[in-house]
Amino acid sequence: MEYARETDRVLLEQIRAGNEHAFAALYERYAGRLYGNLIKLVKDRNVAQELLQDVFLKLWEKRKSIQVESSFAAYLFSITKHMALNFSRRVVLDARVVSVLAAGTPSGYSHIEEGVVAKELELLYDNAVNALPPKRRTVYLLCKHEGKSYEEVSRELGISTSTINDHMVKALRFIEQRLRYSGAVGIMLIASLTAI
Repeated sequence: MEYARETDRVLLEQIRAGNEHAFAALYERYAGRLYGNLIKLVKDRNVAQELLQDVFLKLWEKRKSIQVESSFAAYLFSITKHMALNFSRRVVLDARVVSVLAAGTPSGYSHIEEGVVAKELELLYDNAVNALPPKRRTVYLLCKHEGKSYEEVSRELGISTSTINDHMVKALRFIEQRLRYSGAVGIMLIASLTAI
């Protein structure tokens, strides 16, 4: 069967049934355009490539439940935009956390309660980083704490930049989840300290 000539709807039906050839045809049809769109959104080729793989991985994993009412292309571009926005949010969150913690306790902190909260958050962040698998922790620390590029870390550790990117995406996701929980802990801590 010539999959390249099939409509998106036919390919999607075949993908739902687990047809890998139909999936490959759909990948060939959209990967280039989605990749170009991702580069515009995230401004980094390595990150764009990783997110592109995530889009198609998500598509394959959820193939049986996908319901496309109108355009499959619009559906794919919507998923792509959503993933790029989520990645950007994680990067911004990580940059904020690193800059706050790297600066130590801000000079404007004069209250004991605020100093305790800052120390608690620093500890929670350190614990999240230390809970990463060893190789991922090494990659994260080299990129985020030492400011090395993916290419520099790739050469130093002898692994590909796409593997570096994979480690970073997973590390940021993990730390964000830990800090999201710890944010609630921080709020409770502030409330309990100010109530004393």
